Parts: sequence; C-alpha cells; structure tokens
Amino acid sequence: MWIRAPELTVALPPPQPSPAHYPPPTPPASQGESSEQGREQSPLPLFGDFPNGGRAGDGGLAAALAHFAALRDLRATNPEYLRRCARCFLKGLCEQCPAKSWAEHGTLDTPVEYLCDVAHAQARWLGWLGENEHGWEVRAWRERVAQSAAVDVPRDLA
Repeated sequence: MWIRAPELTVALPPPQPSPAHYPPPTPPASQGESSEQGREQSPLPLFGDFPNGGRAGDGGLAAALAHFAALRDLRATNPEYLRRCARCFLKGLCEQCPAKSWAEHGTLDTPVEYLCDVAHAQARWLGWLGENEHGWEVRAWRERVAQSAAVDVPRDLA
C-alpha cells in the first residue's frame, strides 16, 4: 500500500493478514468526473470497507495504530511549510494541521493561508505582533508573550 502526496511518497507495510491489495493511487478527478467517482478509487480506506473485509472503526485504536504505523514516520518536506509554519511561534493559536492541508490543497504539508491569517490577527490583538510582522520572522517572541502576560487585566474582564 502507498500513501502518495505530490512532495512525498511513503511505502506502508501491508495490513496483517493481507488477502487483498489496495489499487494504485489515481490522479485527482478531472473536471468531467464526479467527486464520488474519485472517492471510490481512493488508495486509502478512509471511509467504508478495508480490503481485509473489516469496516473502518472495527478493531479499536490498537488495530488502527498498527495498520497505519508508518504514518508516524512521515515528515514535512514542503519548503514553504518549513520556512513558515515550522518556525512560527503562533502554533498555539493556529489551526493548521495535515488534515486541513489535505482538504484544501491535497497535500499534507502545504500552509493553509486563511488559518495563518486568523492566527496572525489574534496575535496582533494580543500585542505579540506588529502590523506587518509574521510569526515566523520574530526571534524574541518569548519576551513579547511574557510582557503581555504581565499586563494587569481589569476585574470586569477577568
């Protein structure tokens, strides 16, 4: 079985037992095809039947972790993600995750711009960033966060 993203391909061990194999990855549906048709050809059993006859959700968490053990070894390779998200101190405010990146871009490690915009707006409101700053550019971010934590909060807002 293979997980395929444009910037990364990882071979996963076959499930145990392995009476069937996944179909090879298919390109995204063209504009003439329906999205349902593309889902039926998905190389991953995200919803519905697993090749060994089980259903998604059968076997509990231990079975799922064993089935997808190689996912733990995936690492981000997208240069834009590594330049921005990997260095940004706003991760606690940001909702960026591989699932949202996959839903928006079809890759696991492409930054989702509107999530970045929301996190930066929150950081500006908190006083952590200036108007034209980005979280991945700030080196002395600990001092900014500590300074905002030392501000007295009025009793009616606490």
